Amino acid sequence: MNNIRKYKGFEAKIVCDQEDSIYQGTIINIRDSVSFHANHAYDIDDCFHSAVESYLDCCKAIGKEPEFT
Repeated sequence: MNNIRKYKGFEAKIVCDQEDSIYQGTIINIRDSVSFHANHAYDIDDCFHSAVESYLDCCKAIGKEPEFT
């Protein structure tokens, strides 16, 4: 599995947590902290996309631009 994903300019690092049997992701190119997880590898992209959309909605609601690093 490729451990770096890209979507709408955001990049996420994905790791497999074997102890908890889940896939965890963190958006790595923004100043804020956004993470997500999935129970199956085939769901991780949808979870990443959902996290990005939620982050963008939140930024819009508070009148903030995403701060890329």
